[in-house]
Amino acid sequence: MVSAQSGNVGIGTSSPQAKLHVQGDLRVDSMKTVTTSAMKVVLDTATNTFALQSTRPESDTLVRIAAQTVNNSIPTNTSTLIVWSSTVVNTLPSAYDSSTGIFTAPRTGLYQLSVGTMLSSNNANSDEVNVSVFINNVEIATSANYDSNGGTSQSKPTGSLMVLRPLSQGDTVEFRMFHTIGSTQSLINESRFNNMSIVELP
Repeated sequence: MVSAQSGNVGIGTSSPQAKLHVQGDLRVDSMKTVTTSAMKVVLDTATNTFALQSTRPESDTLVRIAAQTVNNSIPTNTSTLIVWSSTVVNTLPSAYDSSTGIFTAPRTGLYQLSVGTMLSSNNANSDEVNVSVFINNVEIATSANYDSNGGTSQSKPTGSLMVLRPLSQGDTVEFRMFHTIGSTQSLINESRFNNMSIVELP
């Protein structure tokens, strides 16, 4: 074992490059849990392997938000924030402002963001219709629908997507819709077609 002037300790090496540098196999029969603010390192004695475990307090309420809306006006050629008129599920009301449609991440973590919308118009003809996810006012994902044949009473312009994104505490999330049909359009008057959900993964 070598203790270098740098303060690094080497086992099996005379020039350790880290605080503890082991050249060769390392066997650990027992170990105290090493914990950080977000994760802890534990030793599985059954398999002699290390594992990362979340240190999230069991008292934390995971984000589960689902909302719907109808008849929102969407001006042409304008990225329009969708305000969801009906909140179906919201496990953490302080994180979601239903009056603006904006979600603010209560803590750093991995989130699933989903949205689906449909316009009431069936007049799209070679027009773009899309729905997008914005984080901190930056578009990070979009789903575009280019209707080359024009809509019908059975086929109206739609957009839907789902993404997984890491969010930091305080990040904002919003869903926006955009179209080029030529005049202000409305979301269809059926909430089953206009939904969003935000789910914090454990």
